Formats: sequence, C-alpha cells, structure tokens
Amino acid sequence: MSEGLIAVLERISGKPVRRYSTVDFGREKQPDCLSVIYPESEARWLLDELRKSLPPGFVAFIGTTQWLGEEKHDGVEVVLGKGKDQFDIVRLARTDACNYDLFAEDIIQRLEKYHHSFGIDIFHAETDTIEFDLIGFPTDLAAFAKDLFDFCPDIVLQGVGTVEALEEAIADTGKVYLWWD
Repeated sequence: MSEGLIAVLERISGKPVRRYSTVDFGREKQPDCLSVIYPESEARWLLDELRKSLPPGFVAFIGTTQWLGEEKHDGVEVVLGKGKDQFDIVRLARTDACNYDLFAEDIIQRLEKYHHSFGIDIFHAETDTIEFDLIGFPTDLAAFAKDLFDFCPDIVLQGVGTVEALEEAIADTGKVYLWWD
C-alpha cells in the first residue's frame, strides 16, 4: 500500500494506521489492507469521507466490529484495500455463511443480483456479516424481504421475527443487515 494512502487515512481519521486489517472476528491479520480503529458511532462518517478521497482501484468499508481474537478494541475497524468494485469488500473481509454452505463467491452472486436489479452500496463486511444501503428500492419489497429470508434466515429467525417485520425495517431504514450465525 502506498505511503500516500497511509497519509490520507491518517489525515482523515486522526488515528494511527495499522498496516493490516483483520478477519475471523479479529483473530487473523490481513496484510493486504490498511485499517484504523474508530468509534462505532462515527465510523460511517469516516467511511464516507475516506471514500471521497480514494483513487480508482481501492475500496473502503467497515470491517471487524466483534473482537474475539487477542486484539480487543473499543471501536470498529475501518478498512482500506485494493478492489475493483464493492464486491471485493466481501472478498477482503472473507465473509461466509459456512453454516449454510455459502462462501464469499456465493454471497457475492446474490449481492450482484440485488445490485443489478435496484442498486446496493456495501458499507460493512466481516466474518459473518454484511450491511448495505439500498440505492433504489425493489419494485416488490415483500418479495425482496422473502428472498432475503431465504438467503439469510437468521435475520428473521434470530432477528426481527417475521418476514413482514423485515420488510417494514427495510422500508423504514433503506438498509439491509445480513448475518449468518
């Protein structure tokens, strides 16, 4: 990673830059990326500011938020890495749903379908979690909520309780929070 990118991340965040990010709930270092630890309540702001300054060929996202490794932080990881598009975020984070026999490329395939249908913006990815904003809304929000439930049952079964509640949450926030337990 270039010294220029390190300087940009340090200037915008005001935090020391780590010459790695983490995967597997912070248990493993990913040397291909840069990261800073930032207060969770301000991480989205930092991400938005960082994305404005990125040259082509790089992606930024919120990474590890749950620290199960030796590193323990009061904050979340904001990551900068090489990538041609937002789907490389899922690859860099090594997101999977192994309990459902879904791996990064399977997840990306579904996210690409959503993106081509109405547009999404992936802003958070880690071991078993992905968050994205809807750029446009699906024409049939009920069918989209059902598709999300089929893809990621835990968001209903361990989350909002019903597909209808999921549909309502998406309508209210314009965001989707996926996690596979």
